[in-house]
Amino acid sequence: MLRLRATFVAVLLALCAGSTLGAIDDFVQTAGTRFVITREDECENFYFTGTNNYYLMLRAADELGRCEVEEILDKSVELGINVIRTWGFSEGPLEWRSLQPAPGEYDENTWRGMDFALDEASKRGVRLLIAFGNYWQHFGGTDQYNRWAWQAGNGTCNGEFACRDEFFTNPYTRQMYKNHIQTTLMRKNSINGRVYRDDPTIFGWNLMNEPRSYVDLYTVTRETTSGLVYNISYNSGDGLQDWIEDMAGFVKSVDPVHLLTVGEEGFFGASTPLYLYANPGPWATLEGVDFVRNHKAKGIDFATMHAYVDQWLCTVEGKDREGQMSFFKDWIEVHQQAAEEDLQMPVVLEEFGGKLGDRKRYDIFKEAFDSQYVSQQRGGSFGGVLFWILYHSRYFPLDHYGGGYGQYFPTQSDEYDEVDVMLREHSGRVTSLNSNQTGAEVCLFEPPVPTGVGCHSLDLSLHVGGMPWVCLPGEPDNVGFCSQKGANLYKEPPQEWKGTYSNFEAPFNTIEVVILGQIRNAGKKPVNLKGAWIIVPFSRGVHTKVEGEWTRMDDPNENFKVHCWAVSQYTTEVDWSKDGNLCWHGVDVSFTENSWPEGTKADRGLKIEFTKTIILQPGDTLHGHVTDGDIMISIADNKCETSERELCEQRLDVSSMQSWARGEDVTLNYYNVQAAMSCPKAPKPPVAPKRKPKCGHPWHACPLKKIPKRRSQPLHLFEKGKTYTRTQPVEIEGILSEAATQYYVSGEVWVSGTSEKFGAKLAKRAKKATGELWDAGDVLVDPTDAPNPGEERSDHIAKGVQASLVLQYTADGVQRRQVVGSTEAPDGEWTLIRGVVEIPAGSSEVEIFAEVPMHGAGINVQKLRARHPSLLTIKESEKYDPCQIDPELGSDAVYVFEPKESMTIDVRLCSRGYDQGLRIYKDGVEEARTDNECSRVDDVKDFEMEAGSKYTFVVDGYPGYPYGSFRGGRGIQIKRKDGAPFQGFDFAPTSKRRNEFVRAEGASFYKGCDPYYYVGANTWNLMDTARYPSLWWAVEERLDEMKSQGLTVGRTWAFSLGTRDTEEGRKQRLHLAPGKYDETVFQALDYALDAAGKRDMKLLLALEDYWLSIDRYLEWSEGAGSRNDFYTEWDIRQMYKDHIKMIVNRRNTFNGMLYREDPTILGWNLMNEPRCTGCGWAISAWVDEMSLYMKSIDPNHMVTIGEEGFYSSTCERVWLNPGAGIRRTGIGSSPWALQEGQDFLANHRSENIDFATVHAWPDNWIGFADYSPWLSNENFDYKYEGDVWKEKLDYLKLWISAHLEDAEKLGKPVIIEEFGKAIPAQKLYEEAGPRALRAGESTAGDLAIRDSFFKMVYDLVEKSANSGGPALGSNFWVLYRWGCGECYKDPYIVVKSHNTTMQLVRNHSWNMRNSTQGRPEMCLREEGLTWDDTTLKQEAKLFEKITLAKEVESSGGVAIQNGASDAGEKEERPPKSRRGRSQAKGAKKPKKARKFKKRPSRKVRKSDVKRLRKSRAAARREVGIEDGNTEKGMGFPPTEKESTETPVERREEVHSALGSSPVKQIDEEEVEKAAMTKPKNSGAEKSVGSSPDVEGGKAKQSGSEHNENEMKSQKKRPAKKKSRKKTGDSADAGTNGSGTSEENKDLLLKGEPQEGSPSDEKLGKTARQKQNMETNGSSEQSVEKSGGSSVTADETESVGGVSSNEREVEEEAGSGQNGSSNSKKGEKSSVEKNEKEKEQTPVTDKKFKDVEIFKNGGGADDGEKRRKDAKIGKL
Repeated sequence: MLRLRATFVAVLLALCAGSTLGAIDDFVQTAGTRFVITREDECENFYFTGTNNYYLMLRAADELGRCEVEEILDKSVELGINVIRTWGFSEGPLEWRSLQPAPGEYDENTWRGMDFALDEASKRGVRLLIAFGNYWQHFGGTDQYNRWAWQAGNGTCNGEFACRDEFFTNPYTRQMYKNHIQTTLMRKNSINGRVYRDDPTIFGWNLMNEPRSYVDLYTVTRETTSGLVYNISYNSGDGLQDWIEDMAGFVKSVDPVHLLTVGEEGFFGASTPLYLYANPGPWATLEGVDFVRNHKAKGIDFATMHAYVDQWLCTVEGKDREGQMSFFKDWIEVHQQAAEEDLQMPVVLEEFGGKLGDRKRYDIFKEAFDSQYVSQQRGGSFGGVLFWILYHSRYFPLDHYGGGYGQYFPTQSDEYDEVDVMLREHSGRVTSLNSNQTGAEVCLFEPPVPTGVGCHSLDLSLHVGGMPWVCLPGEPDNVGFCSQKGANLYKEPPQEWKGTYSNFEAPFNTIEVVILGQIRNAGKKPVNLKGAWIIVPFSRGVHTKVEGEWTRMDDPNENFKVHCWAVSQYTTEVDWSKDGNLCWHGVDVSFTENSWPEGTKADRGLKIEFTKTIILQPGDTLHGHVTDGDIMISIADNKCETSERELCEQRLDVSSMQSWARGEDVTLNYYNVQAAMSCPKAPKPPVAPKRKPKCGHPWHACPLKKIPKRRSQPLHLFEKGKTYTRTQPVEIEGILSEAATQYYVSGEVWVSGTSEKFGAKLAKRAKKATGELWDAGDVLVDPTDAPNPGEERSDHIAKGVQASLVLQYTADGVQRRQVVGSTEAPDGEWTLIRGVVEIPAGSSEVEIFAEVPMHGAGINVQKLRARHPSLLTIKESEKYDPCQIDPELGSDAVYVFEPKESMTIDVRLCSRGYDQGLRIYKDGVEEARTDNECSRVDDVKDFEMEAGSKYTFVVDGYPGYPYGSFRGGRGIQIKRKDGAPFQGFDFAPTSKRRNEFVRAEGASFYKGCDPYYYVGANTWNLMDTARYPSLWWAVEERLDEMKSQGLTVGRTWAFSLGTRDTEEGRKQRLHLAPGKYDETVFQALDYALDAAGKRDMKLLLALEDYWLSIDRYLEWSEGAGSRNDFYTEWDIRQMYKDHIKMIVNRRNTFNGMLYREDPTILGWNLMNEPRCTGCGWAISAWVDEMSLYMKSIDPNHMVTIGEEGFYSSTCERVWLNPGAGIRRTGIGSSPWALQEGQDFLANHRSENIDFATVHAWPDNWIGFADYSPWLSNENFDYKYEGDVWKEKLDYLKLWISAHLEDAEKLGKPVIIEEFGKAIPAQKLYEEAGPRALRAGESTAGDLAIRDSFFKMVYDLVEKSANSGGPALGSNFWVLYRWGCGECYKDPYIVVKSHNTTMQLVRNHSWNMRNSTQGRPEMCLREEGLTWDDTTLKQEAKLFEKITLAKEVESSGGVAIQNGASDAGEKEERPPKSRRGRSQAKGAKKPKKARKFKKRPSRKVRKSDVKRLRKSRAAARREVGIEDGNTEKGMGFPPTEKESTETPVERREEVHSALGSSPVKQIDEEEVEKAAMTKPKNSGAEKSVGSSPDVEGGKAKQSGSEHNENEMKSQKKRPAKKKSRKKTGDSADAGTNGSGTSEENKDLLLKGEPQEGSPSDEKLGKTARQKQNMETNGSSEQSVEKSGGSSVTADETESVGGVSSNEREVEEEAGSGQNGSSNSKKGEKSSVEKNEKEKEQTPVTDKKFKDVEIFKNGGGADDGEKRRKDAKIGKL
């Protein structure tokens, strides 16, 4: 019914448009620059609107896909589209619906797909433009022809990219291609009987889609005067040109009727330098393509151009809409100009597209359509537009991989609809104008005649040169004349400037173009030059940079200044005429004001006009001073001053004025100027007479009344099957052909005689085994391939030749074939091949054979078997992995399940849009399928599985990639509706502590109900440090330091780099072999996680590292040839998944938690900085696969990639990449980042990636030099001269800002995961390469410059966070602990003693903690818990009351109004002043204290506070919500004065103001040294074991009476600093018991009891412990938050619930951290000393306490909160 409706709509639309249904019966021809349709003696213009849809043949080859083809054609009619470009090829045995599986062998079923598409198109009045083949690897392409030639022993290229262009020069591949062309042309349509060459439905032929060639590419290496080496490249394109001429002649010999074109992108080459300015970049000139030269080949009827502004224009010009549209407009116009002036043929914009967003697609389409319509109105050359691409909606799920250019139907958004409307309007006006342009005269075409004619007696011998003037960066050493001074260089220019030096190349970096030569009267009569003129063509483009970037000009007169130096008349009798220098009077020189399409190109350029009578006698000449080698005229930038040539900003395009002239004598070679002349006596050009068309006229089209003679039979170069070896077809037991059904077919093949052919591959495998393969680095990728990053590249090492099982049968009278399966078959082994096939009902002659693509090989087959898939057992079926099928199975898989419980499931085909089908059988009976109708479905919803039944899931598809390239993972994903796991995958979050996990919702992080922001650091080696129990204290100390500075998230490695940076040391890692791990190292990670969790900190874990860790997988793999194969090799991917599973399901040996259940883990990095050189598709696929797998086994944690954030999918961002964009034009630059495979936008768009990451390394990417005398000269775009650090700072801002914008578009959070700034370190001077420091360069040694980088990052993050943006956190690189030894070689080191840097960190921590974004309106709910509006309102009121109570308490009893209450908004209290907080008793308020609005009610008592605290805790516990960002220890900014003073100065000033005696200063170095030095044991051993104080989940407490007394006494007496000096630093009192932690140091100084000290032991339960126990019912959390029980010499403590026989701590680690029990004297506890000191110390106010807290880096409200808790506990 759907099909009938679609056809009816098409018929109705055609009738309404006045069309007549029926087969097309008129051919399209050309009349000069126009397409026409001939009818008898009349013609009608045929300007057209078209589209691309390359898969019409392939879709129509399947009965279920034909309705899709019909719908595409119907939609085309609706939009007014009358030409569709499509593919007529699919080569190779494993390509999707292969047309030509072997040379000369064709699949009849696929041919019938093309028959169907042509017949249906003809019925609708739609013509097809068909391409014979593909340059790229998709659907086989040139790589497959090369592979066939190699297999047949007639070629050296085995199908790899590096040798691809052998295709154009190898006679064998050429003949194979001709065979395919002839087979196509002679194909007879099985539906309507038309031979393709006789079918007018075919608009024309493409020789190939987008041919390029590097056959003639060569590179010359040059060295600059500064020693920098660079390359100059050139590509003549001769090999491609010869191929075009050969193929065009062959096509026309078989089919002289249809139009023929090349199918190229339209880059300009050396034959037309006038147009080089229009190329998208210097890389385009190296592709071997030459638009004008290629299309001048005999037999080519029209020209083509393609345009992808967001892929090609990866320069500064392409960064915004304005630049892209300017290029696009120029690109279209210059091709029209060339088509009209040089080719006299139509030109078609054959491919172009725009991505959605901000009406970009609409603007691009509109520019193309408007330009075509203007051309049509004037009868111009712009014959047609074909946008890329019209898709059926089934393709939509795959657009993630397809580039994003699809125009879908049914439309997916308003932007699609808007473009549809524009399409209809444009096609309507084009069709209307066509119908008004009919008649006999339409068939005529007269080429334009230049106005400058005559002067035939004058001999014009002008040539050009260039004047560098100054030695610019990159100038070769052999051009030493560039800085000559003193000489009259206009009179006597160096020979090199004349364009005849150095292989006759124009000087590099020309600042001033010069014209030399002479004008000579070669006739027999005198010539009066008055009124005569000469025009020298000049390009609109000029070089602005060393590497050939272009600037386009609208008016050269405004941009350039023309100088006439010397034009004098010389006669045969007298050396110099009396007229003298005619430049003074008699010659005017200027640029013409004409612009295209006015006149011809010979009428536009530099005009030399003679304004007075000049009689030039026969033999007389005009030239410069003395000789014709002197300069006559020069052109320079308007800004250039003669005396200051270095001020010139623009280098001129000399090539646009020159023409290569080659004589027999090499001395005659020179650049001859192409010019037009006009003299007063010249005759006017003749007017073409009006006449009827005649077929002999070269400029008009003729009706086809007689088909010319042509070749009729293919002439094959070789016999069919020469490139293959096959077994004899045999019948297979078990297949019944009476009814259509599925079969699981299997067999074993034996291959022999292939070792010699695979010698190179086997040698590579042997080399890999020795480790030599990795020395040379990754495979090199040609930089010019950047615009097509979708190609698959691999260094895979094959096990053997590819062997296949092929099923062939006869159905509907046609022999058909299906590839059962294919795999690499090692020589001399039996190899299993299996797969699923479906035989149509009524088939006959069902046979099977095995084949290998190698002539002369041996092959045998055995154990052939065919069964219904439902007969397979679980053991015989495939292992279920979500969305993954073993590539050896291709597109087929059979899964068998026997559930032990009933369940309801949803099943989805992961390969959405593929031609895969799913069948589900229950006990052998089909229960569900996805491919019943044309409108296929990709899901089976609500499928019931019953316990005790057997279910068989069969995935059946065609081999190869649908749409020609990778389009996502294959297989199925099954999810239970009840949230339970299916086969261990895809379960709902199960953690009981789920509200402690951080999750991403939209562009925000949430923890429980609260927004989550963080400040963090990279601390990569926590695990490798903790692998030594004697260094556990160092891990704890680092975590304590982090928290004291407000750093709550650490990013660390979940992989080990071994024990040291040596080959042997690297082997001592966590992952020793597949499935084998070092348990000691694993326990180190356990310890780090446990220690971080006890501090309420989180860790972001990176699973692997691209740089130093993944090579072990390559060693373990059988087929990996380079790092690029890490992402594609099946065995590596399975090993990596096993590794992920091991990590996620690891149970922590210290706290018993599974990693997937541990909220300490913030999330997972799939890898640190993954790269894949030249294979971005592989990273994209790997990210999709691994993130889905991770989410299927760990739904609790967030997942991100961990990449740097390079761009590749759009040039709007690519120019920002390091080595590209602005700095792409520098002499030492290269677009390396574009080739690394990352795509920030596409990769992070993956549905299972929760947030994006950015790394920023200006030093690594640009260079370590902050000051340089060199870089200011070597890169023209540097604007700060020698202050390179300013350049890097600007770049840092640009880089991060762009990613924040893009993350907002993605709708996902983003973190700045790595950033840093180098300071002088040993590593800098060991660095080699382009980043190394050179003589005179230096790296900034002061922290002020580094701090400016940190501040830049923090400011951008804060701005985004405070405005509701996506930036939610950052991690600087890298935090080390003080005294770390080797780490000081790292130039990015940050330690706690870097005071100014840490001050920035603390300020940023405070600002992020107080971000303006509030609580979300709705919180995440527990499953099954029903909330109503009343509950939410009660929670909101409760939250308001608690907030009010806190403010009442902190304000000393004054009610401070909450911002949400009725009494008005509270006044903002800046954090620096800390006003409104509690003060010491008796302290008076300042006279001008901040006024706060008071509530009319009574003051809230402390009993109210206690009650409200309990109520809130109970309410929040009931709904399962935990507080979000309440981490303790976050720093706060000091006052302005404090920020500029040292801590000691601030303390002394405070004591002086208070009149108290200053406390003795602590020796910072001594304290740090004591913390870092391995201390001696003082007699008290620290043991770890089961704690007697923790039983049954509850903590035993004692000494509550002493607690109260101690608290009273300590309120009165603050501690002296002396006590702190005598107290050792504890790594973590809350973890390991005794000792003084950083937090406890603060309490000592403020007179508070230490947690974990003897005084704290006697305190009993603190208020915080009570609250935790009431809230969570867990002693574990109580101990964590209260600091734990103290440990004396006679006591032990439980660490994470692990006994002493499970792990032991080194003696040395314990004693040095026991500040209280192991003091120097040892006779008194630190608390007793504190009491004595407090009695002698006068009372100080809160200001003193805050200063002391800041000195220790802790949060001021931390200690205050403890005092409040203690008070409440007492109450």
